[in-house]
Amino acid sequence: MTVQQYLQSFGGLIKPTETLFRLVPHNHLDWKPTERSFTLGQQMAHLTLALEVYGRGITTGEWGVSSMRELFLMNRYTPPMNTEQAIRALYEKYGIFRQLLGSLTEDDFALGEVDTPQFGARVRRWRVAMLAYEHHVTHKAGLFMCLKMLGIDVNTGHLYRGEVVLPIFVETFLRYSGNIDSSYILFVFLSSFNPRAHVGRDLSQITCMLAITRDVTERRRALQALHESEERYRKLFEESKDAVYISTPEGRLLDINPAGVEMFGYGSKDEMLQVDIARDLYVEPTTRESFLRMIEERGSVRDLELRLRRRDGQEIIVLETATCVRDASGNVVAYRGILSDVTTQRHAQAAIAA
Repeated sequence: MTVQQYLQSFGGLIKPTETLFRLVPHNHLDWKPTERSFTLGQQMAHLTLALEVYGRGITTGEWGVSSMRELFLMNRYTPPMNTEQAIRALYEKYGIFRQLLGSLTEDDFALGEVDTPQFGARVRRWRVAMLAYEHHVTHKAGLFMCLKMLGIDVNTGHLYRGEVVLPIFVETFLRYSGNIDSSYILFVFLSSFNPRAHVGRDLSQITCMLAITRDVTERRRALQALHESEERYRKLFEESKDAVYISTPEGRLLDINPAGVEMFGYGSKDEMLQVDIARDLYVEPTTRESFLRMIEERGSVRDLELRLRRRDGQEIIVLETATCVRDASGNVVAYRGILSDVTTQRHAQAAIAA
């Protein structure tokens, strides 16, 4: 498959993706099928933003993260989009994706290698390109199923209509001595833009077929290790005695552990996720502005002493250690941090000094 054939195939995914975006109800952007799933708004954002991430990763090997763990965390806190924002971003990001891959020579595409957090090694660009294709198809199908769960009138025509290529991803778990997994991918190139039109017709309607088999043993092992690492991270997050949080640059909490909820005296995490950080948690809101300037300039802060406020108005003194989370373009999308309450120690030191 040439670069141009690949891009023609990928381009066929875009219009059906837009169609699905337009079916997402405006009043259900925050809906998600399970607690740890993307919301519908995040699903649309992830589908679009991933195009540029993959485009830059395939061409330059730069992913904006150094590991699958960082990529997983960055994806988890993807800022949501509404339908109009997602459609604009879809065509903008696909334009970047197409421009980046279109700059590759055939040898660069077929034989060139790049570093990848997904495979944990340097692999050939065409393999990463196939992963990008699979990623888009999989998440598009996921959005389709969410719409089905909401009772939206969708069918496979919405999922595939307008695509030049009908991709059939058949995962076959072939095990040799119990150690090797293989993923079988079949692309059926149709002579019509509507795959459903070929039902019942003879095989002369198919212009060509391409099958690719790849060994995904290491990838599956890496995903298993990532899952185990995520479970350990979640346990550490939940059981830490210090407050651990993730927040947006705009000053909203995306997540906070039980110790953080207790530190600030709120009744539940859901209640605390509604606070405005600068207004509700800082004794001096201007201190928040200083923190933002400092962390964006340095990328992180360590043991920064702050005076914060509990829900009941009581002041506490904390030491904050935090880092920026950036997207593939280098923009700050979130902050991850730890707050240690040192109020008792500071009061004791003040009493001794007096």
